[in-house]
Amino acid sequence: MPDNLRITIAGRSYPIKAASSEEQVKKLEEHIDSKYRKLKDSRGAGAGSSFEKDLVLLLINIANDSLEERDKIEYLKKEMLLKIEQLINKVDSVL
Repeated sequence: MPDNLRITIAGRSYPIKAASSEEQVKKLEEHIDSKYRKLKDSRGAGAGSSFEKDLVLLLINIANDSLEERDKIEYLKKEMLLKIEQLINKVDSVL
């Protein structure tokens, strides 16, 4: 997995260090860009560039955490369904 990647938000490119796959970083980029554009639309005219940069970097961290947690939940759901299926098969074999 690449360590140094770039992520583009609102047409601006930012370097990031991530242990995530390029696919995960792309999801992250799309998620953040969408949220950023919604925020911009709701705020109207843009704020100063240092505020925007800080905001984007904050969003990158928050969105990455969110996507990682969502992936963990999906994995746990699949594991749970597999275990339920195994238990049903055991019960069926006893009956």
